[in-house]
Amino acid sequence: MYRILIVDDEILTRKNLCRIIETHLPDCEVCAEAEDGEDGLELTLSTKPHIIITDICMAEMDGLNMVQKLTELPNHPEVIILTAHRNFSYAKRSIDLNVSGFILKPTKTEEVIEQVNHAIARIRSKGVSSETFNAFLPYIQQQLLIEYFHGNPVEDSLKECGISLGSCYLIRFSPVNDRDDLLSYVNTRLSRTIENNDLLCIRYNDSVLAIILCSNHFYNMSGVSHICNEIIAYADENLHHTIYAGITSGNLKHSPAKIYEENKDCVNFAVFSKSAYALLSSEIRSDFRYRLYRLSSCKKELSQLVKNGDRTGTETVINRILTELEGAGQQYIQETRQALGSILSEMIAHPDIRENKYLIQKTDLNKYDSQEELKKNFKQSVVDIFNSLNSNYYNISTKRMNKIYDYISSNYHRNITAHDIAEYIHVSPSYLSKLFKQESGKKLVDFINEYRITKAKSMIDSCEYKMYEISEKVGFENPHYFSKIFRRYIGMTPSEYMNHKNNSGSDS
Repeated sequence: MYRILIVDDEILTRKNLCRIIETHLPDCEVCAEAEDGEDGLELTLSTKPHIIITDICMAEMDGLNMVQKLTELPNHPEVIILTAHRNFSYAKRSIDLNVSGFILKPTKTEEVIEQVNHAIARIRSKGVSSETFNAFLPYIQQQLLIEYFHGNPVEDSLKECGISLGSCYLIRFSPVNDRDDLLSYVNTRLSRTIENNDLLCIRYNDSVLAIILCSNHFYNMSGVSHICNEIIAYADENLHHTIYAGITSGNLKHSPAKIYEENKDCVNFAVFSKSAYALLSSEIRSDFRYRLYRLSSCKKELSQLVKNGDRTGTETVINRILTELEGAGQQYIQETRQALGSILSEMIAHPDIRENKYLIQKTDLNKYDSQEELKKNFKQSVVDIFNSLNSNYYNISTKRMNKIYDYISSNYHRNITAHDIAEYIHVSPSYLSKLFKQESGKKLVDFINEYRITKAKSMIDSCEYKMYEISEKVGFENPHYFSKIFRRYIGMTPSEYMNHKNNSGSDS
């Protein structure tokens, strides 16, 4: 049985290590725990552990100073360094002290098991410090690069680790979903083409990051892109896992954070657009869908501004959204409608709006078939939602509009008149017409007809009714008048519309 001493000033870390050792390492037992280096040194002398797992930074005496003193003892224990620090100077000093290995916080079960087993192997046949260095160097390099991408000044440590800060490619594959086989294949496939000293593969969050250093060899973008597409295809066909990839080129010395953020943005867009191929950061900006993807970042921001009653902020974000859509072609009408509808849905989810049937109907963008109509009515919808949440006067008007909408939606199949609706909401017909025009921008008769035609289109699409039946069901007693009104709003007769839909369906 191998005795293990745990030295760490965090009780939760010590408990977690004890649990891992007890559960997964049957040949080991925790003989003692200490909160700092001084206690650890005393317990080492009294309990004589085979292995010590120690933190670096602790009160009284830090872990490395404790290890320094332990090396003066004959047959001193194997030491595993446990730390959240990724500074190369710590790693270098640890290696000089011939430690067995490293575990980075937060601790992972598989790493603890691996390092303890490595220490046991060293006990059985004493290892040398160069083995430790060679085994752990790639891990140190990976962690330092992550810190460097996040703006931490670790250039000197990277150079000491042999990483040249020059041109590079950063590739991100996502989502990984803890697939070890995927990480292994990415590393294996890239290694066939990329020199080992030029390649680092890291699992980070739910992604695999591959960093190709171009200081010693030239790797062209088309070749790198081809390899990434092979990896995507392999994951789909052999691992039955869908991944997306983004590739960014740049210079590590001058713009690490920019490379990292552009790459993250690129792969997020690949996920958004469900791209079956690796995307290049340098090319996605010319894709209109990238502008639609950028709109998704406005969703929560705009919703919060509206909720807070910040009119200036709301107008600023609306203008930013409309600017992104400038020059949008008609071929992207469906994508634009979905993007703007998604933004509105975030605001409609507010409890005070969810019950507002008229406003929800008014913000439905499906009835607009041009980019200009979409943008105009999107802006008006946001303004209406803002007013509904932040204006008492508007709320009174909205309640009346809701009642009007309820009446029309329940009675559109009948021959309803303005007098009927005015009587229902207890106002005069003239006030009703003025109120409706003021709040909706439309005449009441036009709204009723639009509502009926929208219902008629749905019935035609369903192919369940004859045309004269549809005419009656949406409130038109005369089929010829129904056809005339349908043509006025849709641009074709009901029969022409049905033929158009049928032909479109057969083409697809």
